Amino acid sequence: MGFFDQIWHTDGGKIAIVSLVGVIFAAVVAGLSTLLAACLNRKSAKFAAEISRGNAILQARLTANVKLAEFRQQWIDALREDMAKFSSLCIILNITERLENNLEVQKISIADAVAASQKIILRINRNDENFVALDQLIYKLTPSCNAENLQDLLHEYNEICQKILKAEWDVLRDEVRGVCD
Repeated sequence: MGFFDQIWHTDGGKIAIVSLVGVIFAAVVAGLSTLLAACLNRKSAKFAAEISRGNAILQARLTANVKLAEFRQQWIDALREDMAKFSSLCIILNITERLENNLEVQKISIADAVAASQKIILRINRNDENFVALDQLIYKLTPSCNAENLQDLLHEYNEICQKILKAEWDVLRDEVRGVCD
């Protein structure tokens, strides 16, 4: 009889072999559990790193879009200010030509009106559907703002300016909404 057969045929031997098999089984299970836990931890760490990287990219995009929206808002505000300044200067020039005929005031106001008109033209995209109409109106209003139909021209000018500002506001609003979606 072999060694294991001698142990197996004794009462204590059966218990010892079963215990030994149980210990070996427990050791194998514990080893496999440790190995499985290590694999899961590594995958979990990799997944967490991917999520973290994705969040960092998203945060950078959000920050850039918010900054772009701030710049666009400043651009719209400056455009609105120049549009208002130009129409105000046209009214002032019209009044000073009628009342005072003061050439010094007229020269300063004409220079300011031309500067304001050029700022407006330079800010507007030439492909904007309202660009040509705005450019033509500014051309009609700029020389001395002493047009007989000044009120009509200014009304048309204001309508075009409002369309342009509204379109720019819509772009800004859509950009901000795009950031939030």
